Amino acid sequence: MSSLNNLYINNLYLEGNKQTIQTFKLIPNYEKIDEFVSEEIAKVPSDEIILRRDNPISFWSFKRKDDVVYDCSAYSLRKGQTEEQDHYLSFFEDVLKTGRDSWFEPESVRLKYKTGEELFSFSIGGMPFSIQTTEDLYMLGLLENRKFNSAFLQFGNLSEVSKLFSLSDVIHSIDLDEIDKLVEYGIISDTKENIDIIVLF
Repeated sequence: MSSLNNLYINNLYLEGNKQTIQTFKLIPNYEKIDEFVSEEIAKVPSDEIILRRDNPISFWSFKRKDDVVYDCSAYSLRKGQTEEQDHYLSFFEDVLKTGRDSWFEPESVRLKYKTGEELFSFSIGGMPFSIQTTEDLYMLGLLENRKFNSAFLQFGNLSEVSKLFSLSDVIHSIDLDEIDKLVEYGIISDTKENIDIIVLF
């Protein structure tokens, strides 16, 4: 993804007795996105925004446990933000506000160590750190990373994220029957079941 200006979504609908895919362009409201990202980041506890990957908790571990945000048999995520990592957060915010290319990737949703609440986060490239977000900010990140098949985008509450964009008029429309023909004749190698369909509004 190079920019928020290059986001497109597909909407599957029934027209008469034909299933049709309509393609729209998402038009970002950068002023709203800027404000939204800043407000959502502020909702995350300041000492938990950047989490460092560490060894898992074990019976033999002498490490204190009050800094653990997530733990499994393979690793733990702990509070560990230092001034050296602050620039990651600034860059992450800028990426979400502009949609430019980055090495931030949405991670699987986990459950927090103490509370069992959902933990939404993004990896920082190959670094042993994660950035924690809110659920709404996570969904914006999924959208920007074109993770349209994510259950959070398919079935989640996108009411807040949808306020950050408007829809263009239909820029393309095609019947699913036509896609079947393209697959049958070998013009395209995919199947209609693999088409990313997302309805935001």
